[in-house]
Amino acid sequence: MSKKKTLTGFIKVLNEAKDVYAFLDRIKDTYPKFVEMAKNYDKIKEENAKMKADLNHVSKELEKVSKEFQDLSKKSTKKIEMREILALSMTLLTEVFGAQPHSKLLFLLHGQKVDWTRQDLTKASGISAAAVRKALADLNSAKLVDYDVETSAVKLLKRIY
Repeated sequence: MSKKKTLTGFIKVLNEAKDVYAFLDRIKDTYPKFVEMAKNYDKIKEENAKMKADLNHVSKELEKVSKEFQDLSKKSTKKIEMREILALSMTLLTEVFGAQPHSKLLFLLHGQKVDWTRQDLTKASGISAAAVRKALADLNSAKLVDYDVETSAVKLLKRIY
């Protein structure tokens, strides 16, 4: 009877070892995915830092332009026509902020197409996916677009022109 008990115990230990090896195989398959995700996280983190720096730069430029515009408008005694304001705004958007993802995406969204996806905007604008994602989140916060993160659907809420 003791040989049978020993044999049964040995079989039980072998089955547990088999389960442990199966678990280790799953870990071995999952680890490369984890490493890839960690690399992607670092890359997105770097892009985010760069975008923050760009945003700070744009904010400073906008402050300068706004101050100059206020100074010029105080000095000017004649009426400014709507066309002049529109021309100035268009110049600012295209020349000063034209390279920024926010303005490019707004220009695209003001086209004839009503419903966009984040992937469509990435392809149409030529901007990196991370920058498009960040710009859409900012525009969504400003209530200019409706951006659903899960479906990647984007819809313009407020037409500027």
